[in-house]
Amino acid sequence: DEERKRKQEEKGLNALEFFVFRTLEEEGVQAPEEVVKNISNAFKTYTNWRNSESDLRELRKEVTFAILEKIDNIERVTFFVDRLFNLLLSDVGGQ
Repeated sequence: DEERKRKQEEKGLNALEFFVFRTLEEEGVQAPEEVVKNISNAFKTYTNWRNSESDLRELRKEVTFAILEKIDNIERVTFFVDRLFNLLLSDVGGQ
């Protein structure tokens, strides 16, 4: 846990951003920091994504497009985005 906190602080990411970063990293997405920075504003824009279907839909779109810039395989990206949001909504991703 201390190693995670150190790496999170080193990268300058909040808990949610760091969770997304680690998940992207585990998936083998190139330049996960860049993707996180690209979607960070989307999480700030759609702050009610946990309770609003429309916010969740828009956030998922932005996340999907940001990852598609790094992975040119829509099936893989769709699978990953589904997995990511399932984790986030189940509170595994915490916040």
